Amino acid sequence: MEFLVNYNINTGKGVTPSVIFPSEVATPGSERFSIKLIEARGKLYQQIITGERFDFLIFGDLIFPKTIRDIEPGKITFLEEHLINRSIHKLKGFFYIIAIDRFTYKIEIHSSLFNILPLYYFKEGTTVLISTSMKYILDDEKIKLRFSERYAVEKILFYYSFRDQTIFEGIKLLSSCSFFEIGKDGFSIIKSYNPYDFYVSIPKPWRNSLEELSDIFLSEFENYIPAEPAAISLTGGFDGRIVLSAAIKNGFAPETYSYGSPNEDDILIPQKIAATLKLKHQSFLLTQEYAKKSFFDDGLEFLNKTEFSGNISRAHYVYVAKTLSRRFSYLLTGNFGSEILRSMKYPGVMASPSLFALFQARKKKDFEDFVKAVPDLKYLNNDLVGSNLQDVIDEVWDYRQELPSELSPNQKFYTYIFGEIFRKYFGPEIVFQSNYIINRSPFLDYKFINEILKTKNAGIYNNFLEKNPLNRFHGQALYSHIIKKAYPPLLNLKLDKGYKPVDFLTNFGKAFIIYGYLKRYIANIGITDNPIYSEYYYKENAFRILSTLNEAPVLNIGILKDEIENGTWPFDQTGFVNALSLNLTYGQIS
Repeated sequence: MEFLVNYNINTGKGVTPSVIFPSEVATPGSERFSIKLIEARGKLYQQIITGERFDFLIFGDLIFPKTIRDIEPGKITFLEEHLINRSIHKLKGFFYIIAIDRFTYKIEIHSSLFNILPLYYFKEGTTVLISTSMKYILDDEKIKLRFSERYAVEKILFYYSFRDQTIFEGIKLLSSCSFFEIGKDGFSIIKSYNPYDFYVSIPKPWRNSLEELSDIFLSEFENYIPAEPAAISLTGGFDGRIVLSAAIKNGFAPETYSYGSPNEDDILIPQKIAATLKLKHQSFLLTQEYAKKSFFDDGLEFLNKTEFSGNISRAHYVYVAKTLSRRFSYLLTGNFGSEILRSMKYPGVMASPSLFALFQARKKKDFEDFVKAVPDLKYLNNDLVGSNLQDVIDEVWDYRQELPSELSPNQKFYTYIFGEIFRKYFGPEIVFQSNYIINRSPFLDYKFINEILKTKNAGIYNNFLEKNPLNRFHGQALYSHIIKKAYPPLLNLKLDKGYKPVDFLTNFGKAFIIYGYLKRYIANIGITDNPIYSEYYYKENAFRILSTLNEAPVLNIGILKDEIENGTWPFDQTGFVNALSLNLTYGQIS
């Protein structure tokens, strides 16, 4: 279930509220306000909670505390307190809430913490449209909007829109950490918090915080355990292992899954963990056969069902979600864990070189020179770059300058990571999955984040681009303490880095950590980070890709064609994938 809110601006009158009933169009002040409920994403469940003052329409997976989960008056009081205190973002899960206050004639529309689930809006004249999806805005008013050239420039430079741009000129993405308010004074966007509100000037020592943080994570984790079987995502790293250990501690009998190329750590290590613990495990092997038969169609589905905010390279999320949904309604993931506990040191698929340059540059001229020399600009039409690039540079630099001056470069960088990258990298994954299965990500928990960002265990207190492993392992030490408390047998199974979780608990173990770091550093010199399956994706589909390339005015199609025909795309795969996804997007909406 999704929604479209249609509001006719008229500040001379208040909005007359009305109780919302399922499967009906609610019309508070019928000529001025309506909520259209739309049967859509299968796992974006709707529920109605009605009190004496407030009506709550909830979409998605709002997780109530166990003590009130089946008590309607308790739910009402719980929601009312958070609404009045403007703390809806502190609630657990991925959800939307529309709240109607019958006393003050006010409607609020919220998304959960960091606005991981997107809200789109269109404002023209006296009309405001707000929806979970851009397609409902377009369908409602039969709006014909142009593809945003600005969006294309931002996607090539930053892998996403930098802030509130969407693929359509005129439709905006609600700002992170914000909600909509509609009342007798009209329509407004309210900023209720900022990522840097979580930061402290003097964080607690990391060693002294391990016990307390371990207890907090395990205590809060209990709320995320569903009342039915769920699959747990495992990789060769720490995040999924933490979720698995906490699940086992709580007596939950999970099944695990992983995806990747055969003989890679993200397949082999989860298989070994599952075999050792005698767990049921499913490996999604991204082979040449998958690339030939399913990649392209899955990639198009991922693009379409994420409002084109994702990339075709994440096609396997379709394969995994569809398959798991035949047996499970929930999956538990380690999403957001590493990004909270460890600071990024290199650009990658999540954060672009241009983003790193923004917070590394001492002067605007340095940043401007860097951006104008970005190789990936070759994928864009030269006229488009010339007319939009400076505007993008100016806005992006202004964003940095407006951040509080007392923040360190790394804290400014992470303000953007929390506020924008979280919802634009993980968001499409979670939005897509909601068509088939419910994603629960226990690391994105308000209480846990609030507490960890008070300590040196959090990556934000590292130096910007810190690479020394001895200055970066505090978060991983917390991981090991959680495993020790939750399920110690997982301490002795190797990670993809070559060392074991137990190595963070002893002084002698640090030698293994340093050895593993040096071994990987030497082995990876001159090696690309492209997973093997991504090579298959584009190599096996070269002919089909060529046949679907559109003469998009925003792109330099010749470059894309040359790279596919000559097989040079692996040397610039991230730029290639972003440009290809842009081209496919243009073809789908034009």
